[in-house]
Amino acid sequence: MNRPPKVSLIVATYNWPEALKLCLASIADQSVLPDEVIIADDGSTEETDQLIERMRPLLPIPVVHVWQEDKGFRLTKIRNKAIAKASYEYIIQVDGDLILQKHFVRDHLEVSRPGHFVAGSRTMINETLSKRLLQSGKHLLNPYRSGIGNRLNAIRNKIFRSRLTTRYKPGNLEKLRGCNMAFWKKDLIATNGYNEAFEGWGKEDNEIAYRLSNANITKLALKFGGVVYHLHHRENCRGLCQKNQALLQQTIESRITRCTLGLDQYLVKKPAVSSPLVSVVVVTLNAGRSLQRCIDSIHTQSYPALQLIVIDGGSADNTTAILEENSHRISYWTSERDGGVYDAMNKAIEKAEGEWIYFIGADDEMTPDFSKLASQLTDKNTIYYGSVWKEDKKYLGKMSAYAHAKTGINHQAMIYPSSVFRKYRYDTDYCISADHVLNMWCWKDPSIHFQFVDHVIANFSANGLSSKYKDQLFEKRKAALILRNYGPVIWSRFIFKQYKASKKLKRANQAADRQFIPANFFK
Repeated sequence: MNRPPKVSLIVATYNWPEALKLCLASIADQSVLPDEVIIADDGSTEETDQLIERMRPLLPIPVVHVWQEDKGFRLTKIRNKAIAKASYEYIIQVDGDLILQKHFVRDHLEVSRPGHFVAGSRTMINETLSKRLLQSGKHLLNPYRSGIGNRLNAIRNKIFRSRLTTRYKPGNLEKLRGCNMAFWKKDLIATNGYNEAFEGWGKEDNEIAYRLSNANITKLALKFGGVVYHLHHRENCRGLCQKNQALLQQTIESRITRCTLGLDQYLVKKPAVSSPLVSVVVVTLNAGRSLQRCIDSIHTQSYPALQLIVIDGGSADNTTAILEENSHRISYWTSERDGGVYDAMNKAIEKAEGEWIYFIGADDEMTPDFSKLASQLTDKNTIYYGSVWKEDKKYLGKMSAYAHAKTGINHQAMIYPSSVFRKYRYDTDYCISADHVLNMWCWKDPSIHFQFVDHVIANFSANGLSSKYKDQLFEKRKAALILRNYGPVIWSRFIFKQYKASKKLKRANQAADRQFIPANFFK
């Protein structure tokens, strides 16, 4: 028996956290859980984000919140961003105003077949029952409850379902419900996902179905299964429906299979060159003042094989606007809340496809020498490092074992082979010095080497966190980390120098105390 595919469940939402709460509760109650939930948020306020954080503990699977700025109804765009974010091969798509029957995911998996997409139905809930459910927070429903419309769509029957899968309106793509559909991710990539030329409500689901059908990816109907209950709300504005209808008609008549403005904007892109690919990672939070300069410094590099990945922590300034303006330069970017700079870096590593990975801050800039160092990367078991400019001075240079342990190599001076991250990740317990800890582990690892190349590859900003603050947990554990990773000789030297420094500081403090004039001196 073939194993069922792994599933990313995408939930579209906009400023209705009460409904999203019921939807997520019904997902948590599934007999077969999806492998991840991706919330495709078309610009909701902070209230939705707070709800998602409260609901996370109830879902024993990853919950990813993909958010975009509110610029009107842009469902096609946010769905594409969510699809690009999906980690798994099969995508089930719902709306956040649905309550999913307990076996919804299971039913979808049972009808899934390669070379097909699935279109389900919905059961309507009247206004009175919808209000009652929203107020109570209860999500358990059955087809016979008062307030349920078109009850036939709420009945599960495996025999009827299997008979209707290929027989129910097989050529009819006009009556689709985008709130209950499923696709293979590779098919969406082949047809370029949703067509973002569609603006406002209407016809975007029909259009993608026609393109899939034109590409010989045929519809399967999910009747008597995959049950969802639709909460009552006012209908969306349909002012742009005529324009969207014209776009749909063009797809039908011209048998278009792939749209121009679609999913590929958000997928990780590989340069088509022979040089080894270097993934450049930038993590941001409210970096609108400096981000454009950083991106420009990357874009102007002479090295031909750079893949830029930007992970934004949910900025409130113009950072996301800058990212959207530079999307043609960026292989992948997302904006969502994270657990800090190293959590964001770990997320970026999952998206990096390069043989080499380089991390740079949004307030730092690459120099032309970065390309010189990149062209010298050869040994995939070696971490290559150079220097940086810090306040117009060349910073650090070649490091001894002791300097490596005590001070650490500047993060912006290092290019890692991706093999490092198949063994290690940044330890997010350290809020400022996780890169130093990672380098300590690598120093101890006999399969990893460090090599200095005398290039100054970045302008390092002295305004970052590491320049202003110390990582208290790291400082507390530093001596133990040095002993474990560098051995007793380096550790003894570190302890002795710490002792000398503390004695010197104590003498300085005592001298300073003697210089104070007693308060009663002039009495």
